[in-house]
Parts: sequence; C-alpha cells; structure tokens
Amino acid sequence: MDLYDLAEDYLSDPQGAMQTLLTTFMNMVMRCEAEQQAGAGYYERSKHRIATRNGYSERGLKTRYDDIRLQKPEFHERPF
Repeated sequence: MDLYDLAEDYLSDPQGAMQTLLTTFMNMVMRCEAEQQAGAGYYERSKHRIATRNGYSERGLKTRYDDIRLQKPEFHERPF
C-alpha cells in the first residue's frame, strides 16, 4: 500500500480509506504477533521455532468505520 494512494483515496472516500488502513494495519500486527509466537518468520527455518504455520482464516471485526475482514494466522500446534 502506497501512502500517497491512501491519501488520495481518503480525499475522495474517507470511510473506505480508513477501512483499508485499519485492515492493513491490523493484518500486519497479527503477522508480527504470529512470528513472535512461532519463534520464526513465515518459511523461516530456526532452532527457536516452537510452532508451524497453517495459513490464515478470515475473521470479521466491527469498527466505527463499518465491518472489516481480517486474515487471522493459524498454527498447527497451538491456538493463535
């Protein structure tokens, strides 16, 4: 996501731009948290890895900018 494009979107459609911004940010936060919980990044080999990834599941989140769809990381060995 380019910030200039987001700014242009915000000027023409503030609600939609905020949904995009929230969705992107929340997905990034969950990806970072998944890396911390697993002990390694996606496809990264490490002796510190304690869990393996199993893709994503789509989840909804109600916000004041309407509903957004998030990609929740999944693990084989443990809950996220």
